[in-house]
Amino acid sequence: MRNKRPRLIRRGLFFVWTVLDSAMTIAADMNLFFARLIALLIMTPFFSCAVLFWKDASNSSGGTWKGNDRFIEIQTEFQRKSSWYPLNQNALTRNYSTTLLLHKIAGESSTSSEKIAHYSGWTLNDTLFLAGSSLIAIRGTSNSLGDENRELLSVSLKEGTVSDASVILKPDAFLLAAVPSPDGKWIAAFLTDATNEKRTGNLFVDFYEFRGSSSLQKKSRVTVQWSGVPGNPELSWSRDSQGLYLHVESAVLYLTAGGSTARNADRFPACFIPTSSGRNISESGLFFGRSQEGQVEIRKTNEGIRFDAIPMVNNINDLGKGCP
Repeated sequence: MRNKRPRLIRRGLFFVWTVLDSAMTIAADMNLFFARLIALLIMTPFFSCAVLFWKDASNSSGGTWKGNDRFIEIQTEFQRKSSWYPLNQNALTRNYSTTLLLHKIAGESSTSSEKIAHYSGWTLNDTLFLAGSSLIAIRGTSNSLGDENRELLSVSLKEGTVSDASVILKPDAFLLAAVPSPDGKWIAAFLTDATNEKRTGNLFVDFYEFRGSSSLQKKSRVTVQWSGVPGNPELSWSRDSQGLYLHVESAVLYLTAGGSTARNADRFPACFIPTSSGRNISESGLFFGRSQEGQVEIRKTNEGIRFDAIPMVNNINDLGKGCP
C-alpha cells in the first residue's frame, strides 16, 4: 500500500499558497484603494468647492457708445466650476445669459445705470451695434463661448424700459458678424461654411433691408474668396450707407448694398472701422471699461474718430495712416 502522506502534503501546500496569493491580491487592491482615498482626502481642501459646485460669475464684454454721453454695456452672466481632471486648467461653464446696461456719462464718470434688456445666451464684444432706434446683437445659444451656434437679435432701445429681444435671423451657416449701415437701414451679415475645425471655405455677405425692430428682408448674397475664414476680413461701410468695403488679401473690394457682385475699389477708407457704432471708444475719445474689482472706469484717450471724417485714399499702402 502506497504512502498517501506526500500527496496530502502537496495538496496542503497548494491550498496554503492559493490562500496567501488571494490574500496578497486583496491586500494590494485595498492598498491601492486606500492610497487613492488618502490622495483624494489630501487634495479635497484645495479643489473640492471649485470642482463640486457651480458658482455664479459675470464679466463685462464691451459694448457700444451712443453719442458721447451714453454707453450700452454687455454684461455676461454664467455659472462655472473647475474640471475634475487636474491637468485641465479650463473651467466648465453653463447657463449663459446677457444683460444690456445703459450708462449715462458726464465728463469721465457714470452718473446712472439702468437695465434695458436681458436674454439667454452670450454676446461677444464687437457684435453689438446701434441700428436706428434699435440695437442688434449676435447671440450664442450654446454653453461653449464663441462657437458656431449663433443667431441675430434685435432689441428696441428705450430708456426706462426693459425690452424683449427678438430673433430676426437664424442663419444657414456660421454667422461671423452682422453690421448695420450708418443710417441703420441695411444690415450686412457675414457668414461662412468654414468652422473652427475646418478652416477653409467661402465667405458669404448677405445684405438685408432692416425694417423696424423685428423685420429683415434679404436682398442679395455676394460670395467672396478669402483665405482667412472663419475669421472676418477688415470691413467698413461707406459714409453714405450705399455699400461697404472689404480688405481681403492685397486688395480692397467694394460691395454695393443689395448688389450681387464685388469689384475692386478705386478709393477706400484709410481706417477700416465697421460702422458708426460698436466701439468701446466714443468719437470724442472716451474709453469705457471696468476695473478688476468691477468698478466702471471712463478715461480720455486719443483714439476717438468720427466715422464720417475718416479720410479716403487710393493707395493700399496708405491704409492705417492717421488712424487711432
